[in-house]
Amino acid sequence: PPHLEVKAGGKAQTIASLKETTTPLRIAILDADQGTGAYQAGIGRFMQTLIGRAEFSLTSVIIQPDKVTEYSPDGRVLSEGLSRLGQRGRQIGAQLLEATNEAAGTVNAEGKRPVILVTRLGGEGTTNLQSKDVMERLRKSRAILYVVSSAGAEGRASLSNYSETSPVQQQQALRESESSEAWQQLSLVLGDGSNETGGRHDIVVATTLTQAVQKIANELRHQYEVTYEG
Repeated sequence: PPHLEVKAGGKAQTIASLKETTTPLRIAILDADQGTGAYQAGIGRFMQTLIGRAEFSLTSVIIQPDKVTEYSPDGRVLSEGLSRLGQRGRQIGAQLLEATNEAAGTVNAEGKRPVILVTRLGGEGTTNLQSKDVMERLRKSRAILYVVSSAGAEGRASLSNYSETSPVQQQQALRESESSEAWQQLSLVLGDGSNETGGRHDIVVATTLTQAVQKIANELRHQYEVTYEG
């Protein structure tokens, strides 16, 4: 077991008991892979590691969020859903902030440990949502947010000099501005949200996508319950 220190109100507390938790997990998986199937194997390994300890929902986020599988602990149902996360026509413009907001509204359930896992390749679309609103919903859900992004997913569009361009170029600049603003809103949620909830945001290369998702599964499998005197 790990060495832990518990503080309440800034004061160290005496730990009365420490044990691996048996509380089942409720995990919303959001796969924003541009339709490439890049994370299919990793998500499969993730679920295999936690099957029997969790129920999962699967959402494909190519453009609009598409709920592939509702929350289920059934391996057959999950396997069927996973088969739909392979190559399915490459596109960019995923509404990932919307998908995260929706997941935060469904992932909490009595007697379960809520988790949101986001796997992404980047290239997300514009959004009308504000990061502060999604963050507030995420806090209320009490979910741990984990994010795995492929290297290069964090790039932003560059802005043109608006005043010195043609009407067509100005329209392009406006689209780039909207894209940049959306990227900032999403980046705040994925970065701050994962940190604040006890998760993290990992940026990995293509050859380590599966290992990165598997590492998160191993961590969730070995979480602890702590009781302290206070």
